[in-house]
Amino acid sequence: MTFFRSRKLFFVLLIVGAAIVFARADYYFGYVWNDAIASDSNRFEIWRIIIFDLTLTKTNIIFGAGPAGYLPFYQFYYPGAAWVSHNNYIDIIAEMGLVGISVFLWLLYSVFRTGWEQREQMPSGFLRGFNYGVLGGFVGTLFAMGLGDWYIPFVYNIGIPGFDFAVHGWLLTGAMLALSYMKQSAAAPAHDSK
Repeated sequence: MTFFRSRKLFFVLLIVGAAIVFARADYYFGYVWNDAIASDSNRFEIWRIIIFDLTLTKTNIIFGAGPAGYLPFYQFYYPGAAWVSHNNYIDIIAEMGLVGISVFLWLLYSVFRTGWEQREQMPSGFLRGFNYGVLGGFVGTLFAMGLGDWYIPFVYNIGIPGFDFAVHGWLLTGAMLALSYMKQSAAAPAHDSK
């Protein structure tokens, strides 16, 4: 247990790890950079095409192209180079437009705000730890949604099996939100049934 609480050991391991990476920085940089440039994984270009070309000029920016709607446009206007975005935010803008992304961001903000406000209101122990854990996982999910289709899996990309990955995040988020209702019902006075 002391290993996890030792700042000195942490910094020693951090310095050793950084030295190993910097000793071969040209190799690591070249490997990652060349792989990103040479392969079809240039996400920024794909995102630029989906947002600024397909969504703004060829579909409806207000309401988007509809569920799984931008992929046919991509295949029509860019034959042989139609790629999916692997980004939940880009997909929502392209498929549901400004209305959809506004509602979705409002939902994410509301979930975060609820978890943040109730973090100190939970009794100490499991419920407080659960709230902190799910809130931290939710924040991580907000970043991960920019890198993949893990929170809202799209059928044309990861397929129906992707819902097996996404269900855990949604269930935990729902359980965190349920804590506020559990707290409210526990604080409410019991009514007499006379």
